[in-house]
Amino acid sequence: MDAFQTMVKYYNTCENKDTNYQIIEYILKHIDTINNMAITQIAEETYVSKPTITRFIRKFGYKDYDDFKKSNYKNFNSSFRLTDNQMYVLEKEPKKFLDEYADSICDAINDFKNHFDYTKIDFLIDEMMSKECGIFAYNQPLNCAMEIQNDFFMKNKIIYVGESYSKQLEIAKSLTKNDLAIIMSNYGNYFSEYKEIKDILIQNNVPIILITLNYHSPQLLNFKDIIYLSSQPFTGVGSYPMKLFTEYLVRRLRVKYK
Repeated sequence: MDAFQTMVKYYNTCENKDTNYQIIEYILKHIDTINNMAITQIAEETYVSKPTITRFIRKFGYKDYDDFKKSNYKNFNSSFRLTDNQMYVLEKEPKKFLDEYADSICDAINDFKNHFDYTKIDFLIDEMMSKECGIFAYNQPLNCAMEIQNDFFMKNKIIYVGESYSKQLEIAKSLTKNDLAIIMSNYGNYFSEYKEIKDILIQNNVPIILITLNYHSPQLLNFKDIIYLSSQPFTGVGSYPMKLFTEYLVRRLRVKYK
Protein backbone atom coordinates (compact mmCIF):
# COMPACT_ATOMS: atom_id res chain seq x y z
CA MET A 1 0.00 0.00 0.00
CA ASP A 2 1.13 3.58 -0.46
CA ALA A 3 2.16 5.85 2.42
CA PHE A 4 -1.33 7.19 2.98
CA GLN A 5 -2.85 3.71 3.14
CA THR A 6 -0.09 2.60 5.50
CA MET A 7 -0.93 5.52 7.73
CA VAL A 8 -4.64 4.62 7.70
CA LYS A 9 -3.83 0.98 8.46
CA TYR A 10 -1.80 2.10 11.46
CA TYR A 11 -4.71 4.28 12.61
CA ASN A 12 -7.07 1.31 12.39
CA THR A 13 -4.86 -0.99 14.47
CA CYS A 14 -2.99 1.01 17.12
CA GLU A 15 -4.26 2.23 20.50
CA ASN A 16 -5.86 5.64 20.86
CA LYS A 17 -3.20 6.84 23.31
CA ASP A 18 -0.44 6.27 20.75
CA THR A 19 1.16 9.57 19.69
CA ASN A 20 1.13 8.59 16.02
CA TYR A 21 -2.55 7.72 16.31
CA GLN A 22 -3.31 11.20 17.57
CA ILE A 23 -1.31 12.83 14.77
CA ILE A 24 -3.06 10.69 12.15
CA GLU A 25 -6.46 11.49 13.60
CA TYR A 26 -5.73 15.19 13.39
CA ILE A 27 -4.63 14.81 9.76
CA LEU A 28 -7.74 12.83 8.84
CA LYS A 29 -10.00 15.39 10.51
CA HIS A 30 -8.33 18.15 8.49
CA ILE A 31 -7.72 16.19 5.28
CA ASP A 32 -9.06 18.96 3.04
CA THR A 33 -6.94 21.74 4.58
CA ILE A 34 -3.77 19.99 5.73
CA ASN A 35 -1.88 21.03 2.58
CA ASN A 36 -2.20 24.67 3.60
CA MET A 37 -0.65 24.06 7.01
CA ALA A 38 3.00 24.49 7.95
CA ILE A 39 4.68 21.61 9.72
CA THR A 40 4.97 23.76 12.84
CA GLN A 41 1.21 24.28 12.88
CA ILE A 42 0.54 20.55 12.85
CA ALA A 43 3.07 20.11 15.66
CA GLU A 44 1.36 22.78 17.73
CA GLU A 45 -2.14 21.44 17.10
CA THR A 46 -1.13 17.90 18.08
CA TYR A 47 0.99 19.01 21.08
CA VAL A 48 4.24 17.50 19.81
CA SER A 49 7.53 18.92 18.58
CA LYS A 50 8.45 19.64 14.96
CA PRO A 51 11.08 16.82 15.00
CA THR A 52 8.30 14.42 16.10
CA ILE A 53 6.26 15.35 13.02
CA THR A 54 9.35 14.89 10.84
CA ARG A 55 9.94 11.42 12.28
CA PHE A 56 6.24 10.63 11.83
CA ILE A 57 6.39 11.59 8.15
CA ARG A 58 9.42 9.41 7.49
CA LYS A 59 7.97 6.49 9.46
CA PHE A 60 5.09 6.24 7.02
CA GLY A 61 7.21 6.35 3.88
CA TYR A 62 7.18 10.05 2.94
CA LYS A 63 10.49 11.60 1.94
CA ASP A 64 9.80 14.93 3.63
CA TYR A 65 6.97 17.30 4.49
CA ASP A 66 6.56 18.50 0.90
CA ASP A 67 6.23 14.89 -0.25
CA PHE A 68 3.65 14.32 2.48
CA LYS A 69 1.55 17.28 1.31
CA LYS A 70 1.86 16.30 -2.35
CA SER A 71 0.84 12.70 -1.68
CA ASN A 72 -2.01 13.81 0.54
CA TYR A 73 -3.33 16.08 -2.23
CA LYS A 74 -3.14 13.21 -4.70
CA ASN A 75 -5.06 10.87 -2.42
CA PHE A 76 -7.69 13.47 -1.60
CA ASN A 77 -8.31 14.40 -5.22
CA SER A 78 -8.01 11.13 -7.14
CA SER A 79 -9.91 8.47 -5.24
CA PHE A 80 -11.96 7.78 -8.39
CA ARG A 81 -12.13 8.91 -12.01
CA LEU A 82 -15.22 10.85 -13.07
CA THR A 83 -15.69 13.30 -15.90
CA ASP A 84 -17.65 16.51 -15.33
CA ASN A 85 -20.57 14.96 -17.18
CA GLN A 86 -20.47 11.85 -15.01
CA MET A 87 -20.40 14.00 -11.90
CA TYR A 88 -23.45 15.88 -13.18
CA VAL A 89 -25.35 12.64 -13.92
CA LEU A 90 -24.39 11.22 -10.53
CA GLU A 91 -25.75 14.31 -8.81
CA LYS A 92 -28.93 14.77 -10.87
CA GLU A 93 -29.77 11.23 -12.03
CA PRO A 94 -28.18 8.77 -9.59
CA LYS A 95 -30.11 5.73 -10.90
CA LYS A 96 -28.98 6.44 -14.45
CA PHE A 97 -25.40 6.74 -13.26
CA LEU A 98 -25.63 3.44 -11.39
CA ASP A 99 -27.04 1.67 -14.45
CA GLU A 100 -24.34 3.07 -16.74
CA TYR A 101 -21.56 2.36 -14.26
CA ALA A 102 -22.69 -1.24 -13.72
CA ASP A 103 -22.97 -1.73 -17.49
CA SER A 104 -19.45 -0.41 -18.03
CA ILE A 105 -18.07 -2.85 -15.45
CA CYS A 106 -19.91 -5.74 -17.12
CA ASP A 107 -18.58 -4.63 -20.51
CA ALA A 108 -15.03 -4.55 -19.19
CA ILE A 109 -15.36 -8.01 -17.60
CA ASN A 110 -16.82 -9.46 -20.80
CA ASP A 111 -14.08 -7.83 -22.85
CA PHE A 112 -11.50 -9.50 -20.62
CA LYS A 113 -13.28 -12.85 -20.95
CA ASN A 114 -13.54 -12.64 -24.73
CA HIS A 115 -10.16 -11.14 -25.64
CA PHE A 116 -7.64 -11.95 -22.93
CA ASP A 117 -4.79 -14.26 -23.98
CA TYR A 118 -4.97 -16.72 -21.11
CA THR A 119 -1.75 -18.47 -22.24
CA LYS A 120 0.10 -15.46 -20.84
CA ILE A 121 -0.95 -16.56 -17.36
CA ASP A 122 1.03 -19.80 -17.55
CA PHE A 123 4.04 -17.94 -18.94
CA LEU A 124 3.84 -15.39 -16.13
CA ILE A 125 3.48 -18.04 -13.43
CA ASP A 126 6.50 -19.95 -14.74
CA GLU A 127 8.57 -16.77 -14.86
CA MET A 128 7.61 -15.91 -11.30
CA MET A 129 8.37 -19.41 -10.04
CA SER A 130 11.79 -19.55 -11.68
CA LYS A 131 13.15 -16.09 -10.84
CA GLU A 132 13.52 -13.65 -7.99
CA CYS A 133 10.42 -11.53 -8.46
CA GLY A 134 9.06 -8.29 -7.09
CA ILE A 135 5.56 -6.95 -7.72
CA PHE A 136 5.11 -3.18 -7.71
CA ALA A 137 1.73 -1.49 -7.34
CA TYR A 138 -0.19 1.10 -5.37
CA ASN A 139 -3.80 1.70 -4.36
CA GLN A 140 -6.21 -1.10 -5.31
CA PRO A 141 -3.79 -3.12 -7.51
CA LEU A 142 -1.55 -3.45 -4.45
CA ASN A 143 -4.25 -5.56 -2.80
CA CYS A 144 -4.16 -7.80 -5.86
CA ALA A 145 -0.37 -8.01 -5.63
CA MET A 146 -0.59 -9.10 -1.99
CA GLU A 147 -3.18 -11.74 -2.85
CA ILE A 148 -0.86 -13.15 -5.51
CA GLN A 149 2.04 -13.04 -3.05
CA ASN A 150 0.07 -15.03 -0.47
CA ASP A 151 -0.73 -17.81 -2.94
CA PHE A 152 2.88 -18.09 -4.07
CA PHE A 153 3.86 -18.41 -0.41
CA MET A 154 1.68 -21.52 -0.31
CA LYS A 155 3.84 -22.94 -3.11
CA ASN A 156 7.07 -22.29 -1.15
CA LYS A 157 7.93 -19.38 -3.42
CA ILE A 158 8.85 -15.94 -2.11
CA ILE A 159 7.44 -13.03 -4.09
CA TYR A 160 8.44 -9.58 -2.88
CA VAL A 161 5.72 -6.94 -2.42
CA GLY A 162 6.25 -3.61 -0.69
CA GLU A 163 3.34 -2.01 1.13
CA SER A 164 5.24 1.26 1.50
CA TYR A 165 7.19 3.37 -0.96
CA SER A 166 10.41 2.83 0.98
CA LYS A 167 9.95 -0.96 0.89
CA GLN A 168 9.24 -0.91 -2.85
CA LEU A 169 12.37 1.16 -3.32
CA GLU A 170 14.37 -1.40 -1.35
CA ILE A 171 12.99 -4.25 -3.47
CA ALA A 172 13.77 -2.40 -6.70
CA LYS A 173 17.38 -1.89 -5.61
CA SER A 174 17.75 -5.61 -4.87
CA LEU A 175 16.64 -6.83 -8.33
CA THR A 176 19.08 -7.55 -11.17
CA LYS A 177 18.95 -8.31 -14.88
CA ASN A 178 18.42 -11.98 -13.99
CA ASP A 179 15.30 -11.24 -11.94
CA LEU A 180 11.80 -10.01 -12.75
CA ALA A 181 9.76 -6.92 -11.90
CA ILE A 182 5.99 -6.95 -12.37
CA ILE A 183 4.05 -3.70 -12.45
CA MET A 184 0.33 -3.94 -11.75
CA SER A 185 -1.25 -0.64 -12.75
CA ASN A 186 -4.84 -0.21 -13.90
CA TYR A 187 -4.04 2.65 -16.26
CA GLY A 188 -0.32 2.11 -16.74
CA ASN A 189 0.73 5.20 -14.80
CA TYR A 190 2.73 3.56 -12.01
CA PHE A 191 6.01 4.92 -13.31
CA SER A 192 4.73 8.49 -13.39
CA GLU A 193 3.89 8.17 -9.70
CA TYR A 194 7.07 6.31 -8.65
CA LYS A 195 9.73 7.72 -10.94
CA GLU A 196 12.66 6.85 -8.67
CA ILE A 197 11.71 3.18 -8.72
CA LYS A 198 11.40 3.28 -12.50
CA ASP A 199 14.88 4.77 -12.82
CA ILE A 200 16.42 2.11 -10.57
CA LEU A 201 14.80 -0.78 -12.46
CA ILE A 202 15.98 0.63 -15.77
CA GLN A 203 19.48 1.30 -14.47
CA ASN A 204 19.74 -2.29 -13.23
CA ASN A 205 18.35 -3.67 -16.53
CA VAL A 206 15.63 -5.54 -14.67
CA PRO A 207 13.13 -7.23 -17.03
CA ILE A 208 9.71 -5.65 -16.51
CA ILE A 209 6.25 -7.05 -17.20
CA LEU A 210 3.42 -4.52 -17.10
CA ILE A 211 -0.15 -5.64 -16.32
CA THR A 212 -2.64 -2.93 -17.23
CA LEU A 213 -6.05 -1.98 -18.61
CA ASN A 214 -4.48 0.83 -20.60
CA TYR A 215 -4.11 -0.50 -24.14
CA HIS A 216 -2.17 2.66 -25.09
CA SER A 217 0.62 1.98 -22.56
CA PRO A 218 3.91 3.37 -23.90
CA GLN A 219 6.59 1.02 -25.21
CA LEU A 220 9.36 3.44 -24.26
CA LEU A 221 10.66 1.30 -21.40
CA ASN A 222 11.10 -1.79 -23.61
CA PHE A 223 8.98 -3.98 -21.37
CA LYS A 224 9.67 -7.70 -21.46
CA ASP A 225 5.94 -8.00 -21.95
CA ILE A 226 2.72 -6.02 -21.52
CA ILE A 227 -0.30 -8.01 -20.41
CA TYR A 228 -3.37 -6.08 -21.47
CA LEU A 229 -6.57 -6.68 -19.53
CA SER A 230 -8.74 -4.95 -22.12
CA SER A 231 -8.88 -4.55 -25.89
CA GLN A 232 -10.39 -1.06 -25.77
CA PRO A 233 -10.52 1.93 -23.40
CA PHE A 234 -12.24 1.34 -20.06
CA THR A 235 -11.21 4.34 -18.00
CA GLY A 236 -13.91 4.31 -15.34
CA VAL A 237 -14.18 0.72 -14.18
CA GLY A 238 -11.60 0.72 -11.41
CA SER A 239 -9.87 -2.54 -10.52
CA TYR A 240 -12.54 -5.03 -11.53
CA PRO A 241 -10.59 -6.48 -14.51
CA MET A 242 -7.39 -6.51 -12.43
CA LYS A 243 -9.22 -8.38 -9.68
CA LEU A 244 -10.56 -10.95 -12.16
CA PHE A 245 -7.07 -11.39 -13.59
CA THR A 246 -5.72 -11.95 -10.08
CA GLU A 247 -8.41 -14.46 -9.15
CA TYR A 248 -7.77 -16.43 -12.34
CA LEU A 249 -3.98 -16.35 -11.89
CA VAL A 250 -4.00 -17.69 -8.32
CA ARG A 251 -6.44 -20.44 -9.26
CA ARG A 252 -4.30 -21.43 -12.22
CA LEU A 253 -1.25 -21.43 -9.95
CA ARG A 254 -2.93 -23.88 -7.59
CA VAL A 255 -3.60 -26.45 -10.31
CA LYS A 256 -0.40 -25.88 -12.27
CA TYR A 257 1.89 -26.36 -9.26
CA LYS A 258 0.17 -28.98 -7.11
